[in-house]
Amino acid sequence: MASTWSYPPVDVYEAAAVLQTWGFTGTADDLKSPKGLRPEVIQEVYAIAVHKLTGLTWEQLEESAERSLSVIEEYKTLIAPSARLHVLLYHATRVAEGAGIDDFSMMDLVTPTASRTEKILSAVINFGRFSEERQPFVERLQQQYTKASGERDELQQQILELRQKLEGHRAQLKADEPICAQLAAENHTLSARLRDLFEEQNEVVQEAEAFKLERDNLIGRKAGIQDEIAVALDTNARTKARIVQSPDRIRRIIATMEESVRLERQTISDNEGKARALKMKLDALATSEQDVRFSIEHLQALEVEHNALNDSLAKLGSVKAELDRQTLYRNELQQQKDRVLRRKANAEEKLEREQKYADNQRAKSQGTIAKLKQEFEEMALERRDNDHVVEENKKAAAEIDRKMAEHLRQNEEEMSKLLAEYWRLRHQTEVYMETLANKLGLDLEGVAA
Repeated sequence: MASTWSYPPVDVYEAAAVLQTWGFTGTADDLKSPKGLRPEVIQEVYAIAVHKLTGLTWEQLEESAERSLSVIEEYKTLIAPSARLHVLLYHATRVAEGAGIDDFSMMDLVTPTASRTEKILSAVINFGRFSEERQPFVERLQQQYTKASGERDELQQQILELRQKLEGHRAQLKADEPICAQLAAENHTLSARLRDLFEEQNEVVQEAEAFKLERDNLIGRKAGIQDEIAVALDTNARTKARIVQSPDRIRRIIATMEESVRLERQTISDNEGKARALKMKLDALATSEQDVRFSIEHLQALEVEHNALNDSLAKLGSVKAELDRQTLYRNELQQQKDRVLRRKANAEEKLEREQKYADNQRAKSQGTIAKLKQEFEEMALERRDNDHVVEENKKAAAEIDRKMAEHLRQNEEEMSKLLAEYWRLRHQTEVYMETLANKLGLDLEGVAA
């Protein structure tokens, strides 16, 4: 017997005492009968162990078997004992594996042996004592399992909500694609317009700098001319006071000076006109600067929106990649599911063939029984004629009865094997479907409801 743990042995009397505290109504003699252990007693013992270590009662096990039989329409009464036995085997195997017994099988329930039963009970009782000693730890583990189950349900709900949000974001991104294209076109147009405005601004700034330099030069020349006029007037006044004035020469000088003054005034008027034109250009330049500033602010806002759009597109790419990965994973799981379904269909087909074969064998057996009954009746008639022949016929009838019993036993064994194979395949299918549902985040109980 394969065991992964070491534990102290428990004799039959100690095991019976412990089992009686768990609810066993038998005695130690029931566990060491020299005529062989009774299967119903051993099944009761394992049912009590299951109830002690898992909390499942025999009534709950029967309800589980009844639920499994609800999908079968024929031969329920024939299959019901085997179904209950298989349910007990499943939970007893769980308990045995928890106790370190890895090779617990149907033979331990239907054909138990004293030595093996004693070893299994030793492991189970030691495991039960360990559980009782570690009851706070076990309860804490159960609480952690309950909490983890709740967190798993919450995570599944969050995953569902995130998937719904993801679908909403995808729909929103799809709806925003025309707007994004339009904004991109406007951004391109505004960028080109902004580059043109920058070029025009540079030209206007250069022209304004040239006008400023020219204005400064003219203002300097004007100041110099005014100084020269003041010096000339002062010199003229001093000269008039010293010399005898000639009217004609003075007139010419005055005329020349008046012409010079007129030219200077004309120059000053032209410079003032240029200054006014330059001021108008400067005002236009200020207006252009405001337009450029507004364009820059609008461009910065567009750049922020463009960056946000690029971030959204990057997130969309990562989400698409994750979606593709999940799609591939789902396809792989779907292929595995299809393979399991095909195996299940093949197993059901094989079971159907075996059931038909069993029906045929049963029909043949009934025919054989009818024939044997007829022969028995014939022999009964012959028995009236000769006592010796009657005695021989009795022996023949006994042999026939033995053959009938052997034949029926063989049929029952074949039926038990078929049912065991059927429930094993069904259990493997249910385990796989539960694993598949956990991976896909589905609730099979909710779907079945």
